[in-house]
Amino acid sequence: MWIDKIKDYSKTINFISINPPATDIEINKLKKALGEIPDDLLELLKEINGDNFVLLSVDEIIETNRRLRSLQEFMPLDCILFFAGNGNGDYYGYQIRKEGICSYNIFAWDHEYDNRTWFAGGMNEFIIKYCNGEI
Repeated sequence: MWIDKIKDYSKTINFISINPPATDIEINKLKKALGEIPDDLLELLKEINGDNFVLLSVDEIIETNRRLRSLQEFMPLDCILFFAGNGNGDYYGYQIRKEGICSYNIFAWDHEYDNRTWFAGGMNEFIIKYCNGEI
């Protein structure tokens, strides 16, 4: 679904390196480590397990969420499930509410100012913005 858009975009950014799809073992590892995972993120990971540019792999998603949630100098970050980063210390992720993950709210987190800004209304819009160079 999204892999074709990302492959087309990777032709213009020569340091994007598309990883093979995540395996069921990797998906289960992600669920075990972080709990609920939105369906559209799982679909993306089954197409591309990160791109070594913006989209994080399963292992990077786990490590990034654990690391960011342990930081004490920011407001708590356990209200976001991070799955992408811009390479400058800022990350993108789903809003987590008391009732669960809100798959239609993707926020950008700015590490310099600890700002959380609405970025996209779901994975499809996120991928479109990514492939349009808005990240």
